[in-house]
Amino acid sequence: MNKKISFIETKEYKRFAEFCDACIKYQYIGICYGLPGVGKTLSSRYYSDWDYIDQHLKPLHK
Repeated sequence: MNKKISFIETKEYKRFAEFCDACIKYQYIGICYGLPGVGKTLSSRYYSDWDYIDQHLKPLHK
C-alpha cells in the first residue's frame, strides 16, 4: 500500500495470506470470493505489494 494509507492486518487478512501461501506451496489455483466491500482487493494488493510493482511497471508503459 502507499504511504498515505496504512493497512491493518486483521485475522481475516491473515487467513487470506495463509490461503495464498498454500496456493503457492502446493501450486493450486485459488479463488477468493465474497460480498463486495469486505477487503478482497485491498488484501490482494497488500499481499502482492502491488503498489511497489505498479511503480516499476509504469515507466515500461510510456
